[in-house]
Amino acid sequence: MRLFSKAIKLAMRSKRRYIVFTATYTVLMIWTCISLQDMFDEIPNYAQTLVALFASMFLSILYAWIIVNYRRTEIATLKCVGYTNSNVRTLIVGEIVWTTLSGFFITLEILIHYIAVNVLGWFIGPARPLGSVDPMDSPITLLNLLITLAIFLLVQVVGMLLAYHRVLKVRPMMALRIMK
Repeated sequence: MRLFSKAIKLAMRSKRRYIVFTATYTVLMIWTCISLQDMFDEIPNYAQTLVALFASMFLSILYAWIIVNYRRTEIATLKCVGYTNSNVRTLIVGEIVWTTLSGFFITLEILIHYIAVNVLGWFIGPARPLGSVDPMDSPITLLNLLITLAIFLLVQVVGMLLAYHRVLKVRPMMALRIMK
């Protein structure tokens, strides 16, 4: 648990990358949720769902690669001070999972606000009485949101495996080299 809290701090320290990937994950989760919702319509759009899934897989692999690539000297320094490959892997996995969960919570917040605005009628039209909103009024159902989270976490496994493979290649001597 201590390493996971350090992973969160590590993710938050790289503000720009964290914000960009969290926002991208949020957009991709919304897109995946909507495309999953469209799968249950009369005319399902399989191409849109596949593109969303491949985009999420590509993004998770890219994010894992970027983390390990930019943190090479930090990883080497951690290995110099006694961190094992397992500890470093926990840090990388924690950073990836934290970014994914942040995107999920932002997506959930957007969905809650969309439904609240729809119920209260702000900006959309006349207010409806509480309890009269059909759950299908939402473009994203909670089930699709949870399925999307599960898909994203499973896809993150591929990125984590790539990251772990690259972490194993980082040697502690790299921290002692002079960077140009």
